[in-house]
Amino acid sequence: MKLWKRIMISAGLMLVMAPVGGASANETKTITFEKLPQSAAEIKACHNPFEAAAYAVAAFIKYTENVAEGEAMLDALKGPEKLNPFGKQFLRDRLRGKEYVARSYIEGTSPDNGYTMPAPYKIKVMSNPYSYTEAHYARLLLTSSGADNPRFIVLREKPSTGEWFVWNYEGILADIRAPKGTSGWD
Repeated sequence: MKLWKRIMISAGLMLVMAPVGGASANETKTITFEKLPQSAAEIKACHNPFEAAAYAVAAFIKYTENVAEGEAMLDALKGPEKLNPFGKQFLRDRLRGKEYVARSYIEGTSPDNGYTMPAPYKIKVMSNPYSYTEAHYARLLLTSSGADNPRFIVLREKPSTGEWFVWNYEGILADIRAPKGTSGWD
């Protein structure tokens, strides 16, 4: 491909991927819970995507303790679009026997300490220059202590209320390093 064509394609991609609405890039917020929410009733309306992402982590942790209550919390976080059978199966596949995946997003956990969660429960949520490429959507990053790179979660804003809901969470449930001592390779 000729050089001028590559330059034009690159310039076009940069325009397409530019943040919309003047959203802040490279922002980091740590959401702290003194006590993790235990039910859907404890999920507050989220008027920023960072809070919605942190509540999602809390819901995944609850799911590993009580499937029905975890699903109810996720339904509350998904807003008008509830968990479907595929979403429920995906959660079972990713979290059954791997409860540590959800806990790994709490600061202070590690494979070395079996992903033991210290209180207060702190969840670091970050944005980057590509977090706000489409209006009413936010692609944020969460740090797992068992992964080398941050994982993404997508939130969607409901413009009529200004509330943020979980849209796509599959990225944060990818596998991570197992707790130390649970592998034959330790």
